[in-house]
Amino acid sequence: MSRSEYKPEDPLLNVKEAAAERGCGVSTWWRDVRAGLLPEPIYITPKSPRWRLSEIQAAIERCPRGNENRKKHPEARPI
Repeated sequence: MSRSEYKPEDPLLNVKEAAAERGCGVSTWWRDVRAGLLPEPIYITPKSPRWRLSEIQAAIERCPRGNENRKKHPEARPI
């Protein structure tokens, strides 16, 4: 098996990949992490936060993005 074929069962995503998985921007991603809507990152080095794909998918299922949820978020801007 070549190196490019390897796919881990539950990959670790960086902040840009994680935000793209949810369909939001990086700033929104970090705001929602601080608010407790998304899981805390795993730091593989002091400046390299990562999230497990399975945890992101579970958080998205628990809290789908929509106007109802954005109204509950204290820092959310009106849509």
